[in-house]
Amino acid sequence: MALRLTSLDEVQFLTCLKHGLYGSSRPSTFRPWKRRDELIVLVEKQVAGLAVVKGRPFSATDEIWDNGLFPERIPIRFVHATRPERRVPVAGEIQELLTGEWGRNYGWAIVAKMALPEDAADPLRAKVLNSPNDLPYILDNLDRLIADAKAARGT
Repeated sequence: MALRLTSLDEVQFLTCLKHGLYGSSRPSTFRPWKRRDELIVLVEKQVAGLAVVKGRPFSATDEIWDNGLFPERIPIRFVHATRPERRVPVAGEIQELLTGEWGRNYGWAIVAKMALPEDAADPLRAKVLNSPNDLPYILDNLDRLIADAKAARGT
């Protein structure tokens, strides 16, 4: 199974969690993705969640996200999510790991949704799973958290 990273804002992250979907505007994004691959979601340079791919990519035209259509979609299921005040920062240990694999400009690999080599994926996954898991709290309060995130974003 491959481990990829993506960077979203809080509203996008919570919307992905609510709908069990991750979206892209490029048809080629999900070609290499397989069931049971994993996706770490970063929000404001902190680890917000870990999701598992649970199905095949598909195209759709219904609007899910408030910042674009993203018609290319893949079903995901979050197994770990953390409230903003308890998130692990990318700076430090995670940044060193990513820099060691992808160089100082590791951001391009995140944008391209490149799979992290397994020797780096294992310790990163462990670090995420050892952080607080607030998934039940987030799910129980999802609509309020989305409204709060939209208000903070000014939308």
